[in-house]
Amino acid sequence: GRLGTAEAREELQIQGKKNEELMRVSAIRGLAFFGPEELRAFSGDSSPHVRQELAAQLASFQDYESAIQLRKLLVDQNPQVQLEVVKGVVHWPDRPAVSLLIYALQESSSKTRQAALSGLETRFGAPLLFPVHGAREERLREAEKLARRWPGGIDFDLNLRVGTKNENSETEQLRIADLLQDLRSLAVLEPEDPRGASIQRRLMNLRPSDVNWLEQYLNEAPPNQKQWLLNDVLPKLSRMHQALADMERPDVVIRRRGAERLAMEANSRPLGDLELSRLEQILAREQDAIVWRFAMTALEKDVSLQGVRIAQMAVNHTWPDIRILGCQQIGRQGGQEQALWLLPLLGDSNVQVQAAAVDAAMRCGNPIVLDGVPGQGSGGIRSLLTTSHPQLRVKVCACLCRFGDQQGVNELLRLARDGDWNIRYQAIDAMGMSGQTRFVESLVQLGWTEKQPSVQRVLLQSLEQLVPPSQRPGELQGNLTTDRQLEVWVGWWNRRQAVTGFQTVEGNP
Repeated sequence: GRLGTAEAREELQIQGKKNEELMRVSAIRGLAFFGPEELRAFSGDSSPHVRQELAAQLASFQDYESAIQLRKLLVDQNPQVQLEVVKGVVHWPDRPAVSLLIYALQESSSKTRQAALSGLETRFGAPLLFPVHGAREERLREAEKLARRWPGGIDFDLNLRVGTKNENSETEQLRIADLLQDLRSLAVLEPEDPRGASIQRRLMNLRPSDVNWLEQYLNEAPPNQKQWLLNDVLPKLSRMHQALADMERPDVVIRRRGAERLAMEANSRPLGDLELSRLEQILAREQDAIVWRFAMTALEKDVSLQGVRIAQMAVNHTWPDIRILGCQQIGRQGGQEQALWLLPLLGDSNVQVQAAAVDAAMRCGNPIVLDGVPGQGSGGIRSLLTTSHPQLRVKVCACLCRFGDQQGVNELLRLARDGDWNIRYQAIDAMGMSGQTRFVESLVQLGWTEKQPSVQRVLLQSLEQLVPPSQRPGELQGNLTTDRQLEVWVGWWNRRQAVTGFQTVEGNP
């Protein structure tokens, strides 16, 4: 191979067709001196040792042709061949190496995926959370997110339209490379340069499958071109980008329509990092509560850092409706650290905001919400026990009960005997939702005297929530009236007391 002559190449090609494995390995080493295209024929060799040597030689070139062939070897049936690819790209430039390593996370064996993750952590300069042993669908989803995090374009553009029919097509990769070159050329042309119009016409042939690499390119695009791609190009390729573009329009009707479409699209897939970042910028200027409501609906399944920042922005908004939406989003995310953001809202001038903050605090599960942070002037939930709004007081008691606070238990029992049947209804419903069997005796006693039909029904519902099916009275079978069901529960409780000698049922105290 070092001779570099046509005769040497011909002889090596002959040796590469020999039956002996060692001869084919030697032929690969020699043909590597003539370039990666000479090695293409060995990709289907029956010997894993030959394919392993092929991977090692291809990795020495660090070019587009080699990258395409190495990508195919990452799905080789032999894990050692796959590992040779990962080992071989250690000294490659970042962008093509990252592209191959992310593909390995998607498609290679578990051992290769682990090695690829280690290589990516070195290049990212930080530990990465990735489901190495997860199902393929989960890996595809997380690999796409990881790809979006890499700053700048991907030189070879082997990345990152996972799951497409063309992902192994060299023609497709070349098409993308040409389009990227067009974009980079367009970025440096003067506006009046006639070549710009020609390039823009070619870019009109972009496909929906191009969205991912276009989003990658935005990291290197100059500001003017970035806005053109966001406002004119991506919306034609992606319904989610179209929705975001509409949300930037001055007409509030169009913004609402865009936000509604965004919520519908987010039902199918979560927002990516670029889409979340764009949504955060849009909502920083948005004052319309309907737009916010749809945007928060789009974030219902989101647990990303950007989604958390949007929720924090909402709870600090000037409009109470939007503060309520922020509380609801925090409640869905349920992070203990986010409970601190709710403390100022417990003293909000709007009682609906206070109620939403209490609901969210229950879901966050951080006991700091009970009494607040000493010295910071933000009272906790307990301070609302004296509120003049009875519905809010019920929520406060329910929250205190959820944390096992006796003061909340006592106040909830008192409210369950309130003169207003609506308050009794809410208090009894909260007892059932608490999951605490300590309320069973009180519910049975209340059922003996309660005459309001709606309260009777919620009382029976709460008893069913707190008493496991195996322990409920057997006489409840059949079509019984509400009064008769309450009588059955009273009889059941009396028999239980006589047998057990104490007044609890099995379950949470």
